[in-house]
Amino acid sequence: MSSSISKRSSSSNAGSNGSNGRTSLPLGWYVFFGIVEPISVLAGCVYATFFQSNYHNELIPKGYAQRAIAGIAVQGAKKSVWKAGTAAKTAIITSTAGQLDAASQMALAQLGSCYFLIMLNSALMFYAIRRWFSQQPVAQERVLYFLFTVLGLADWTHILLTIHFLPNPSGSSNALLAFASKVWILTTDMQAWNSLLFGNIVITFLLFVARAAWWVGLGRDRFFGGSVPAVPSDSKTR
Repeated sequence: MSSSISKRSSSSNAGSNGSNGRTSLPLGWYVFFGIVEPISVLAGCVYATFFQSNYHNELIPKGYAQRAIAGIAVQGAKKSVWKAGTAAKTAIITSTAGQLDAASQMALAQLGSCYFLIMLNSALMFYAIRRWFSQQPVAQERVLYFLFTVLGLADWTHILLTIHFLPNPSGSSNALLAFASKVWILTTDMQAWNSLLFGNIVITFLLFVARAAWWVGLGRDRFFGGSVPAVPSDSKTR
């Protein structure tokens, strides 16, 4: 009888520790966040570090800068704010520039280093969480919530800063009006985009959508209301 009780107890413990196969990071989500995303980030790292002129010149697409200059010219004719066009004109000049100065080269190398950090963080952290928390699904889910929160906030920071530093076509010092005018160009003119801007805004937004899908429990097990198993006292290091 005692043996049957111990068997039931061990099976219960095994179920609470996730040996029944339930996980908040199934293979599909792991492949996406732990393999596919790090590879895409590594591509950004290589591009920013070893192809700096190309990367720098593509930050502001020529099509966008030309639309911005045209918008500023219209606003300037109405309000005489010609000096607001300096940023957009500078974007055109830099987009055709050749050699980068030392400060720009250093900034791009540091950006590549940040990409490398993000790549390692995603690849190794998701591997470690899936590997070492597989028997603790509640703890695994809680850790992942924090990780996805950090990454999701970083997604929006990246998107908003990218749009903020695009040339202002409105000629207005009002931040909301300037932001709205940039979004208007991006949503009405496909020529205002290039591959780098698409990656910085659209791909980053899609990554956030994927994180939000994980958040709401799409394609995974959820463990709300569970408790993290306590560490047995006899397993403590003496």
